[in-house]
Amino acid sequence: MDGAQSPNGSNPEADDQTVEIDPSSTILDLTSFQLHDLSSVDLSSSLTELDLTANRLSSLDPRIAHLSNLKKLSLRQNLIDDAAVEPLSRWDSLSALQELVLRDNKLKKIPDSGIFKNLLVFDVSFNEITSLHGLSKVSNTLKELYVSKNEVTKIEEIDHLYQLQILELGSNRLRVMENMQNFTNLQELWLGRNRIKVVNLCGLKCIKKLSLQSNRLTSMKGFEECVALEELYLSHNGIAKMEGLSTLVNLCVLDVSSNKLTAVNDIQNLTQLEDLWLNDNQIESLEGVSEAVVSSREKLTTIYLENNPCAKSTSYSAFLRQIFPNIQQIDSSVCHYATNFSFRRDNCFCKDITAANLGITLTNLQLLAGCYLQNNQAYSAYHILKGTQMAQSRYLFAISCFEMDLLNEAEAALCPTNEPGLEVPNGAPGHYLLGLIYRYTDRRKSAIHHFKQALSIDPLFWAAYEELCILGAAEEAAAVFDEAAALCIQKQHMNHASASQNLSISNEDRNLVSARNFGLEDGSPRQSKHPQGNNLRDIPGNYHGATTLGGSASQHSNGGLPNLSFYNTPSPMVTQLSSVAPPPLCRNMQPNGSNPSMPGFDNSARSTVNSIMQAPRRKFVDEGKLRKISGRLFSDSGPRRSTRLAAEAGSNQNTSSTLVAGNGTNNSPKYLGGSKLSSLAIRSVTVRKGQSWVNENYDEGIRNEAFDDSRANNTSSNCSPSLTGDSRSLETEVATMPVGGVIASPSCILSGALEILGLLRTLGEGYRLSCMYRCQDALDVYMKLPHKHYNTGWVLCQVGKAYVELVDYLEADRAFSLARRASPYSLEGLDVYSTVLYHLKEDMKLSYLAQELISTDRLAPQSWCAIGNCYSLQKDHETALKNFQRAVQLDSRFAYAHTLCGHEYVALEDFENGIKSYQSALRIDARHYNSWHGLGMVYLRQEKNEFSEHHFRMAFQINPCSSVIMSYLGTALHALKRNEEALEMMERAILADKKNPLPMYQKANILVSLESFDEALEVLEELKEYAPRESSVYALMGRIYKRRNMHEKAMLHFGLALDLKPSATDVATIKAAIEKLHVPDELEDSL
Repeated sequence: MDGAQSPNGSNPEADDQTVEIDPSSTILDLTSFQLHDLSSVDLSSSLTELDLTANRLSSLDPRIAHLSNLKKLSLRQNLIDDAAVEPLSRWDSLSALQELVLRDNKLKKIPDSGIFKNLLVFDVSFNEITSLHGLSKVSNTLKELYVSKNEVTKIEEIDHLYQLQILELGSNRLRVMENMQNFTNLQELWLGRNRIKVVNLCGLKCIKKLSLQSNRLTSMKGFEECVALEELYLSHNGIAKMEGLSTLVNLCVLDVSSNKLTAVNDIQNLTQLEDLWLNDNQIESLEGVSEAVVSSREKLTTIYLENNPCAKSTSYSAFLRQIFPNIQQIDSSVCHYATNFSFRRDNCFCKDITAANLGITLTNLQLLAGCYLQNNQAYSAYHILKGTQMAQSRYLFAISCFEMDLLNEAEAALCPTNEPGLEVPNGAPGHYLLGLIYRYTDRRKSAIHHFKQALSIDPLFWAAYEELCILGAAEEAAAVFDEAAALCIQKQHMNHASASQNLSISNEDRNLVSARNFGLEDGSPRQSKHPQGNNLRDIPGNYHGATTLGGSASQHSNGGLPNLSFYNTPSPMVTQLSSVAPPPLCRNMQPNGSNPSMPGFDNSARSTVNSIMQAPRRKFVDEGKLRKISGRLFSDSGPRRSTRLAAEAGSNQNTSSTLVAGNGTNNSPKYLGGSKLSSLAIRSVTVRKGQSWVNENYDEGIRNEAFDDSRANNTSSNCSPSLTGDSRSLETEVATMPVGGVIASPSCILSGALEILGLLRTLGEGYRLSCMYRCQDALDVYMKLPHKHYNTGWVLCQVGKAYVELVDYLEADRAFSLARRASPYSLEGLDVYSTVLYHLKEDMKLSYLAQELISTDRLAPQSWCAIGNCYSLQKDHETALKNFQRAVQLDSRFAYAHTLCGHEYVALEDFENGIKSYQSALRIDARHYNSWHGLGMVYLRQEKNEFSEHHFRMAFQINPCSSVIMSYLGTALHALKRNEEALEMMERAILADKKNPLPMYQKANILVSLESFDEALEVLEELKEYAPRESSVYALMGRIYKRRNMHEKAMLHFGLALDLKPSATDVATIKAAIEKLHVPDELEDSL
């Protein structure tokens, strides 16, 4: 980062970071410094770029007005409102500004930007803007305008922007396309998720990308003159016929999925078509599809036809492959590779015999220990490696200790106390493992430091970024997966290639390379799929640039081997909120040579050992092929154990090498722990015990099964390579390097890295926002994913969890159902899904889900959580508790299972054990706010109101967006007689979710205690509209009328409450109130 030290850079243990600025720099990046003001920052007058993204600024520092050289100013994700931004319009010194970003603030109108005469980029997305009034003052030099995710109802005051190239107005309330006739240079128009019924492009002919997804279109007419169009997205509308497309001869991508099409028409002239999405329609004939796409048969590489009548044919896939010779993607299917069930036992047997044959050396012991780890025998690896000092041995020993919960020994192996300066072994995976150890021993700052170290060594180490998100310490994904990361990947790849060339000089090294070919092909790791994927040992090896022969983290300095990637060295992997590892990066390897393990294969033991230690190199192809690769990236592979919600990792037995850690590792369940978004499934969202509030109303418009609308930050546009001086110098040094037998230039490697990082930016940002419980924002980010990536099991599970957090269980049910369809054998997030069905009281669906999960994997904690929820729904709390305890037994680091145990103990009124269960969950994940909430509920019932308030406030600090938590915090404050604070909290809860009846009911209760009867009745009258059949509302109104001596109305409302069939306890309370109807309040307590 140029200009300022990273806020998480120098001292991982310090809360307050010192802003160190290079006075000679013209760029100042203060992203994620959490600054409330800039008083501690020196603003140099020579600055040309000032990035204040993700801080807490609520006003603008007046010194900014004097930065006359400023070209770019970003105030994204702050607390800026209209009054705070108003001074900008008077700061004439900034007139040369070219880029102004005010995204994700609190603006309600377009700020005055008339003084910026050279403005090129203007971004006011994710605000509360209702009108485009004010854009008339924007300079006509503007080329990019972003106003997505606001409340705009009309396109206006932009007809003077004739140089505009990108216009994003997605996720607004537009009904008509208008006033765009002057946009002769417009190339991209994003209007997804609006309410548009008719296409009107006002004669635009240069547009290349157009998105109108999730609108209300019924016809495709209106595109005839857009002859330059290359990408057209029309999914999730009501289109019944394909028409008006014959002139679009440059079209490469056409998405008309989720409409009402019965046939494929009017695309016979399209010769450039590469991606065609027709899924979720009513298309009957495959022959019709073949005839319609006749002109682009050779070009077409991706076609989606699933969920159409024609896709039910048994020869469906074979027919499509026969029609389209170059097809690479049919629906969301991926390749399934055969596996050898006996692999793990044979592996240990062969390596044991080989070790005996070659003698007991440290290298052979490492081989044997690695096999035992993969065979779920950590205790064997522990005893084999205990006391060894080689770097790789220490790393493997630490993994075995971690698996056996010997965290102190694991830490001592990675960081010996007698050698404090010793480097952490195995580069990025070593730092990651150390981060997990610190996390589970409650040393958050040290954990964050090592996760960041892992990411800095390997920019594709997804699991490290996930952990940072879980700990609430992640930077914006755009700042992590940026061009600097791509250059780092490129340099690592060049180092691999350079080392390979040096090693191939001697005859010995030629033998070494041929030996390596046994296990590697195309520079990718060889992996095998393990049938019992339960534990750490099932994780294949690390393939990180940090552990390469020529890498900076090489283990030579430690007296160890450079790396043991061929050994399939286990590496800790976790996907906390996820669990299904994001995409396969490289293809599976097949053996293509003699077996080097056999006696006599090579007379040189050193040659053999060195050969198997060469790090496989990442291979990136040219930009033209990357889109085809991305079709596979986030698809889930065959049967596997998924991880549990929020860090409960199952084992992702994907035969492809996975991108999660930038290496090829899979997930390990027991060993990767801690639930965090298990908090999604809060089981105490009730007004009365056993009765959940469920929102049955859908928002206006269509909420579709898969959103793919306004993609202003579409991965393809974000990833266009922009070569810097570093990359050019690399091209000069190594014009073309051999990569696994393929010549790849540095520019191809860079463009490939940028493409993949672009996908990770979107996924990472969505994941980060979910961990911050900004779930609506997370959903908006996920909806920007391309259709094929959105409709994968991993993404749909994240969407489902976000809807659970928003207490929208119907939408969550829909998302999880789609995730199960996309990945039927994955258990990712299904513990949360079972809780969704619990809230919806769908006992039949819940029972069916539990049976399916048990038949899929009896050793998965998710399966037993589903069964426990089944029994809990039937009020059989003792049996439910036994099932949740079984889940804990299977994975002691499954925080959500501990929380569910706590819920059942509380239901059985065993508060002592309930508290212990909640505390166990918090020891695993301190940000698991469900447990804080559960403890607050216990103390509230025990009338320990101060304890209750403390725990609810802790939950509120973690998840400040939850209306339910605010309601109970307000209840606790009311119990402490802090009524003003309680009312304020109830108001916040109502504003957070206006359709949640709970805070309104509690507000009325507080007002009654303050004898503000009129105000309480007003609240209850409004509440009746949201909960017309809630007996407690009428009972409370009856109490109010009784207090006001309006006995007839009181009797009427008590009667209405009884008619609604309340619980037995409530019936007794209401009848007692009726009996004392004419008794004065002051005498009632004495009776």
